Amino acid sequence: MKYMRLCRVLPLLLIGSMWSCSKDDSGPESMATGRPEFVVKTFDLYENETLLSPMNIAGDGQTVRYDGTNSSGWIWTVVDPTVAEVAANGRLTGVKSGSSRFSVKSMDGTRAAYQTVNVLMADPMKRPLSREMIFSKGQVLAANSVMQSFDLCDDGTMFCAQIGAGKTNHNIYVSKTRPDAATVENTMTLKYFGHASTVVAEMDGSDYYIWIGSYGTRTNATTDFSYRYSQTVARVRYTPGREYLPADCAEHYWIPERRNIHPALDAENDQIAFWCQDSGSRQYIYVYRLSEVRALAPKTTQLSFSITTGAGNTSEPQETGKPTATVRDLSELTPVAMIVLPKGGAVGSVNMQGIELKNGRVYYYEGEGNDNNGAAASTAWVSLMDFNGTLAWREPVAAITDLGSLSSFGLTATGYMEPESLKIKNGTMYLGFASKSSDDIRRVAILQYPLIEEN
Repeated sequence: MKYMRLCRVLPLLLIGSMWSCSKDDSGPESMATGRPEFVVKTFDLYENETLLSPMNIAGDGQTVRYDGTNSSGWIWTVVDPTVAEVAANGRLTGVKSGSSRFSVKSMDGTRAAYQTVNVLMADPMKRPLSREMIFSKGQVLAANSVMQSFDLCDDGTMFCAQIGAGKTNHNIYVSKTRPDAATVENTMTLKYFGHASTVVAEMDGSDYYIWIGSYGTRTNATTDFSYRYSQTVARVRYTPGREYLPADCAEHYWIPERRNIHPALDAENDQIAFWCQDSGSRQYIYVYRLSEVRALAPKTTQLSFSITTGAGNTSEPQETGKPTATVRDLSELTPVAMIVLPKGGAVGSVNMQGIELKNGRVYYYEGEGNDNNGAAASTAWVSLMDFNGTLAWREPVAAITDLGSLSSFGLTATGYMEPESLKIKNGTMYLGFASKSSDDIRRVAILQYPLIEEN
């Protein structure tokens, strides 16, 4: 695998970054008396990859990004050099899979910062399909429609989101289950929320909360009456058997003039990301401090775009207009980072199927099913970039191209594996797929990729 500067490989990809935690960011690192602050507590890089861990220098009423020139003479140390090596300017190189403590201090030793560095195994997407990779298979959800997204909790619970089928396709069904279960445990209904391309499950004591796109609009008025283009992300308590409308939710997060918004959460590092689009379908990824997002005061406002609900295949009257909603306005915050992916770039050229935020990196998942065409494989790509928008790799998922193994392992006899959601938990990457065969029953399939080799 070759690691590449994105500006060299994808010249059409526009990158924007805002690293400052204050609005008076003054540019490259130059404060000799500043205090180092790592942007994330835990940082990931892959074997043979060289990367600068995101760090700010704070002091004298300003915060600037450390740019690697090391004009202040910072001293860098990795506890275990067999896992990672560090250059004099702080650039880390992954040596072998594992974890190590990493530190930076000033020349006089009075100012320091510490971080955990995980080195992940190289080329995960190139691994061929094996029985050990199958984390979940064969489960049918609340309706006979494909899984759109999933998430895993530390207690072993799995949540899956799907849009309804036929006369219920204006609903999102969120089901509580387990990876090895034959059937779901229970289900919650979200009406007129959108398409559920990403779902995040959060544990809060004995309660579960679901982060998911909300205030969607009907985008097809003649055939499938589908809903998309959510204008907010709702955080809603998971309540079995309950039906929610967007207005029933107490928490909505909003970026003005953005829609089709979907979340990714890295609570360990106090960060949250939102993938979204503007009215011209240009794609954005915003990263914020989770604590700052949750601290925003709610306000009542009119959303940016008109939506249509009802009619179609429902018995309800059609309603069209710009809804008024109580939201937390993310434009009041300065992002930790912002990445802009214009039309025409390699990343984002296929249907977006999920994003993940983990330890200072952003994963982008895209691809399509093969329409049950047993002569051709489904397609899926995973891309990895840092907060600068630097692309480490964009790789096809090799496991779903082996049609014979897909059939012999009981995943699909026709090769239908539509990518649906990506998650990273406890050092393992999970890739979700909606599997289907000639019986036309949609099932859940999840493959697992351990990223840190066990000793």
